[in-house]
Formats: sequence, C-alpha cells, structure tokens
Amino acid sequence: VKSIAVNQTREFKMSDRCLIKVKNLGNSRIEVSCIGQGKEANKSSHALSPTKWVVIGGDAKNNTAWFVGLREVDKSLAKNQ
Repeated sequence: VKSIAVNQTREFKMSDRCLIKVKNLGNSRIEVSCIGQGKEANKSSHALSPTKWVVIGGDAKNNTAWFVGLREVDKSLAKNQ
C-alpha cells in the first residue's frame, strides 16, 4: 500500500473493464471516481477513517450490481509508506 499525496490521484485497475481513481483531498477526505467500460459510473467525496469503510456501488447489466469498499489504512500497519 502506498500513500497518495495531498491533491494527487492514483488509479487502481479493478478488472479489464473497470478502474477506480482515488484523489487525496487532504484532512482524511478522498474523491473517488468509479469508471466502467470507459464511462464514469460514480464520482463522490468521502471522509476516511481506519475504523470505518466507505462503500460505493451501483446497478449493472443483467440484474447485477457492483460495489467497491475502501478504508484508511492504519499508518502503523501500512507498508511502503
């Protein structure tokens, strides 16, 4: 796990068709963009905490859905800071 510097964005490939972009807004806040098949499916801002999960989800084709769970990593447990 690597930290994301304030005002910087990192992309995380979830599958061949999906990725998420996480931007560090500072003060334990992030902006998350969920992109599926080249189209933005969701963009939202959230407060992070090592003890709480942020869960983002939505509808997909064929009566299915998707979701992503994120949380702040306890810095004492993080590697490659």
